[in-house]
Amino acid sequence: MAQKYGIGEGDVLTLLDEEEERYYAFRVDGIVTYSAGFFAFMDIDSMRELMGEREDHYNIVFWDHALDIDSGRLYAVLSKEEVE
Repeated sequence: MAQKYGIGEGDVLTLLDEEEERYYAFRVDGIVTYSAGFFAFMDIDSMRELMGEREDHYNIVFWDHALDIDSGRLYAVLSKEEVE
């Protein structure tokens, strides 16, 4: 995303939630290499507070091993190999 849109550290990234008709603006702290899609990473507690979510809410989780999360709460699970 940084490469496609010319975003760099210190820039402001503004995203639109079309369902809620609300804009969110974030100052970019850093750029990471992740080419499997367009992602903006942020601290989970900050995300939960900003979005008004409970402490057990997850938007997306990247982990190097299986987690003990009820399958009914998961939309999808992908392995590293599937992403690659």
